[in-house]
Amino acid sequence: MKKKYLEPLTGKVVQIYKGGPESSVGKIIAVSEDYLVLQKEDNEIIYYCLHHIKSICENSQIRFSALLNSENDSTHANTFNELISTLKDETIQIDRGGPESIKGKLIDVKNDFLILQTGDEGLIFYNTQHIKSLSTFNMEVTESESSNEAGEDGEQVQEQGVNTQLSELMIVLDHVSADKLYDLFKNINYSWIKLNRKGPESFEGLLVESNEDHLLVAVNNELIRVPIQHLKNFSINLVKDDQESNKDKDKDKDKDKDKDKDKDKDKDKDKDKDKDKDKDKDKDKDKDKDKDKDKDKDKDKDKDKDKDKDKNKNKDKKNDNKSKKNIISYYDQD
Repeated sequence: MKKKYLEPLTGKVVQIYKGGPESSVGKIIAVSEDYLVLQKEDNEIIYYCLHHIKSICENSQIRFSALLNSENDSTHANTFNELISTLKDETIQIDRGGPESIKGKLIDVKNDFLILQTGDEGLIFYNTQHIKSLSTFNMEVTESESSNEAGEDGEQVQEQGVNTQLSELMIVLDHVSADKLYDLFKNINYSWIKLNRKGPESFEGLLVESNEDHLLVAVNNELIRVPIQHLKNFSINLVKDDQESNKDKDKDKDKDKDKDKDKDKDKDKDKDKDKDKDKDKDKDKDKDKDKDKDKDKDKDKDKDKDKDKDKNKNKDKKNDNKSKKNIISYYDQD
């Protein structure tokens, strides 16, 4: 869109885009060479790149009660790239929504890309020609908000950790950074990169070749060619090797744990075997005891039998003696 076409809309309430995540209603407060500044009713300021705007709808019936923000220094920038440079070190949001929308701290601005620090994804390199809109955040915290926040010491420690991580990343970044995307890719050849954060064209792999037109990325058994002009953003995994080594260490730890588990299982099996052996021994002992008892019983039975025999013998002897006595007495009478 041409700047002259949009200049008459300055100060009017419009809707940028008829729909979709980039659509917003607000008052145009400035039109520059390749971007416009829109103020929403909640006083949020959005910077739209004219190259991407598909429609602007003017509606006089839209109610709008926001006060004009006259303290916006960014409206003095002539171009969108100059505007981005004025936002350095601020927390910004790229695009209003969609898979490539992201919030973070603007670390640096180069000729055709910017560097954004995010909490979860580290440093993101964004191709400026694909940025549809930018907005900033007021980082001041009100008293009521601060009173509701808990664990301020923990937040300070977390912030210190983020700053330390950023310092380490910036040291590495100084060795690979360049003013243009093409030179940057030359400096990071054979690095592990992730292209296009989300969506169907998102993937990660090893950058094996780059030139002014395209990148060559190895992904598993495939070689993927990506035209640089269509690349929206990418991130460099500067600690890929450390992560892999940590993964290997974790795997080794898991293996050691599995080995220890197997050893414990073997020990338990040996213990069970020993218990079974002890049980068998106890059973054998019990059997031997039972046998001994049976033998003792048999001996007692034999003794009883012998006693009975002796008794019978004694009876027989007595009977014999009686018989003899009777015979003798009979003869004595004669």
